[in-house]
Amino acid sequence: MQNAAYLRLQDPIAVSTNKFQDISLAADCGQYTTVVLQVRRLGAAPTAGAVQFQHAAVNTDDQYENIGSTVDLTQSTPKTIVLTAHTRFIRWSTTTMNGSATIQIDIIARS
Repeated sequence: MQNAAYLRLQDPIAVSTNKFQDISLAADCGQYTTVVLQVRRLGAAPTAGAVQFQHAAVNTDDQYENIGSTVDLTQSTPKTIVLTAHTRFIRWSTTTMNGSATIQIDIIARS
């Protein structure tokens, strides 16, 4: 029997600098074999910028490493990334930001 869960990884948030999601808001996806992440940019696109996902076995800042592809925020969204080789915790970060974008991120996780 396959189990599935829906999680909101990030409510709409405006980002204009490179930042990391606070570890207290990271999603605990250790019990799931497949994690589908959907990024939506709400409103105008920045001049440059991307969302990068990170994963960690232990939920401390120094344990996170990048996983999967980046989502280019200058392109149309939604964009979906599928993870099957993640550890336990998943969070997002932004990179190469030039301008501001409002993002929202959802997860469908399956075991």
